Amino acid sequence: MTKMKKIGILTFHRACNYGAVLQCYALNKTLEQLGGSPTTIDYFPSYFRTRYYPTLEPFSIWHIKSWLRHKKIVELKETRNRKFEQFSEKELNLHPGTAHNLQELQEIIQNSGIRTWICGSDQVWNNTCANFDQAFFLYMDLPSGSEKYSYAASFALKELPQDLSAEYRKRLENFKKISVREQSGIDIIRKLQLGEAYEHCDPTLLLTASDWNKIASKVQDDSYILIYHVKKADLLLKKATELKKKTGLKIVYLSSNYYSYSTIYGKQFRKYRYTPVMESSPQDFISLFANAKYVITNSFHGTVFSILFHKNFWSQLHLTDGKVNERVKNLLDKVSITNRWIVDESTPLQENAIDWESVDRRVDSMRTQAKSYLSDIIQETLNN
Repeated sequence: MTKMKKIGILTFHRACNYGAVLQCYALNKTLEQLGGSPTTIDYFPSYFRTRYYPTLEPFSIWHIKSWLRHKKIVELKETRNRKFEQFSEKELNLHPGTAHNLQELQEIIQNSGIRTWICGSDQVWNNTCANFDQAFFLYMDLPSGSEKYSYAASFALKELPQDLSAEYRKRLENFKKISVREQSGIDIIRKLQLGEAYEHCDPTLLLTASDWNKIASKVQDDSYILIYHVKKADLLLKKATELKKKTGLKIVYLSSNYYSYSTIYGKQFRKYRYTPVMESSPQDFISLFANAKYVITNSFHGTVFSILFHKNFWSQLHLTDGKVNERVKNLLDKVSITNRWIVDESTPLQENAIDWESVDRRVDSMRTQAKSYLSDIIQETLNN
């Protein structure tokens, strides 16, 4: 029996962010379902560790109160991070060896024997994300005969910075096929004169609610309002408080980013009286969405999982810088969900019925297109 040829994936799987890790899981699982043999290259650059792994400041008796508070936050994040590491080791088909810099990554890639490479999804091509790292463009020496692909890679930009256009073109010109997550990405590829590109959905949408429930942690009760945020949550908390007064349900609070004494133990926590679940694992994240009564979010992946689990949800329209949350807006437009925006404090939380059968059909259509693209990559891998 011929051994299946591996497909190497490079993405943000080491970011302790629920969306980043779960999109990597979903791409792996989908490739497996289609008959492929994926493996995630374990690239863990120092800037990811600096961002997600806080260090404890030197003890000072003059600042003992703030030091003890900081210690509690560091311990909480360490607990959460261990859960992410355990999930990655169990679920992401990690390739042997961890690379902490480009030199180590280059060595692992050259010795891997892999000839098919996929980068994406997530904002892997955003020049302000991940230090504009060439690794996430697969811009390095790959084994002879290698082919490069992307899947739902995001620039998270409408236009490239003019001074970087030449660099982008150089990094992307040798891809066999390019798949991006937004129409704006297709426009960018055209402007760079790199030929045809395809628009495909985020990998998390490739799996069904049933697929996700298979790895969800123990079922929670459904007597809560879930807040999940990746930007400041002031508006979400105010709207959740309105809903709490109306329904009598408790607020459960989760974020990938906002770890502070105020949000978990202090001023903000006391003001809104929510239940923080900041130590949640990726499996807990899925369960929290699957079993929530309501969801209020400003996150793209928060919106994705609300859709997958048919939740009564609302997404924030404008982010803190005033810009429209384009990724969420585009997704809701594609599945024809309306009146689920939070614009400002005066926005009523309308509970108009969502035609979930229609939404599911549209999501299924996106899945079909994406799986056809991935199936072609698997077939080309077999022929390579």
